[in-house]
Amino acid sequence: ERFLQSQMPKGCDKSDLKLWKNSMHRDFTVNSLFFDPVNFKIYDYNNAMKDLLDLKLRTLVPAHLSFTEDCARILRGLRIAARLGLSFSKDIEAAIHRQASSLLN
Repeated sequence: ERFLQSQMPKGCDKSDLKLWKNSMHRDFTVNSLFFDPVNFKIYDYNNAMKDLLDLKLRTLVPAHLSFTEDCARILRGLRIAARLGLSFSKDIEAAIHRQASSLLN
């Protein structure tokens, strides 16, 4: 799979490319954070820190697409929101209402 350099967020250089690509495969923005303990640096390519400060849970792609790909993400989202005291984005809320029955299959 190819990512275009134009898709990379500002502040992300070629040395960060591997981390950025990895972050783009996460289910929720809060799961896309990386921490470098040697340099004491946080890598946040998807505005996850803002989401944490805003107490919001967001998906990296439209929630209905993410949940269609893997309906277990609905359960992970519920668990993360409960543990961290986060509320769902409107996108996640709507997708859960539409797709919750897929958990029964």
